[in-house]
Amino acid sequence: MLCKGHSTSGKATTQWSVNSAEEHTKGPNRNVRRSERSVQSVAERTTLQRNVKRNQTKGGRKIWRRMPMGISPAPEIFQRKLTQALDNVPGLYIIADDILITGQGETQEEAERDHDEKLKRFLDRCREKNIKLNAEKFRLRQKETTYIGHRLTTDGLKADPEKVRAIGQMPAPTDVKAVQRLIGMVNYLTKFCPHLSDQCKVLRDLTHKDSEWTWTTEHEEAFLNLKETIANAPVLRYYNPEEELTVQCDASDTGLGAALMQMGKPVAFASRALTQTE
Repeated sequence: MLCKGHSTSGKATTQWSVNSAEEHTKGPNRNVRRSERSVQSVAERTTLQRNVKRNQTKGGRKIWRRMPMGISPAPEIFQRKLTQALDNVPGLYIIADDILITGQGETQEEAERDHDEKLKRFLDRCREKNIKLNAEKFRLRQKETTYIGHRLTTDGLKADPEKVRAIGQMPAPTDVKAVQRLIGMVNYLTKFCPHLSDQCKVLRDLTHKDSEWTWTTEHEEAFLNLKETIANAPVLRYYNPEEELTVQCDASDTGLGAALMQMGKPVAFASRALTQTE
């Protein structure tokens, strides 16, 4: 086994933009069929430019012929190669090794037919480019599926039920690190819950450097209310770029909040705490 740091050579690479989940959750949601695929690891099958990864070892100089583990731009290189290989295949959404295939139509039959045509084109391209898929992670013709931390449904966008369940089953924090873990998990669901930052304030105050750890009934109540808010998070409307947007904003003594609305329904929520200076 050969172990080596790649911090220096990792800087001499080109960058590639990796899409966010938000970019893949917009558009009409009526009569949609989805299939999810996972690509097998391609790091060891990605060739490197000559002399990019030269290593000095006891046995002499060695050059990596394939992309090694640990190189910092590996995710971007993978995203670029996969995106380019599947270019012009319609209905695909790609983040890392997760590929979502969508089909839409005015009826369920049209959506399934559109989905199946796109699926065939996708599989043909994978065969052409020698892209290997993980059969164990196939999910075919789904009305609902979880993709990159979001539950995609015909009704709208929901929080990942696994993340909601994990927070609901968490015991009360017993130290600052446990509070930080809780807030970190909660922050991932900010877009689904209005005024979430305000609800976290009592707990967040426990993480301040000058704060002495004391778990009171006030903290317990805030903790339980936070769980309830997340468990009852509303279903978000899919963003449609062709429809008018409305932004609702408000503020309190401790935080700022906003809601992005379309047709009177929430598309996303946002909130953050005010700093001491603010």
